[in-house]
Amino acid sequence: YVESALVEAAREFRETGPLGVLSTYRDLVDLRPTVQGGYPTLKGRRLETAAISSLHDAGDPVTAIASAYDLSLETVERVIAFEHELETYASAAG
Repeated sequence: YVESALVEAAREFRETGPLGVLSTYRDLVDLRPTVQGGYPTLKGRRLETAAISSLHDAGDPVTAIASAYDLSLETVERVIAFEHELETYASAAG
């Protein structure tokens, strides 16, 4: 059983990359152990996606976050969606 589970995990990783089921965000999110300790970051920046989402969760409007980090509104909205999906996936898995 363990061997088949490992083979399946390796196949899924090859197909979807390090984001797995969240691969729809691969154009936006980077996961590399050498950047910010492997936490999800915005591609091309050393900005953790959790930081952006936390600001929004604390009440900061999307427009203010976008302006503060020189990001598009769409990028901020997608980062927030990514973090919420990540939380949902982590809760279901754990």
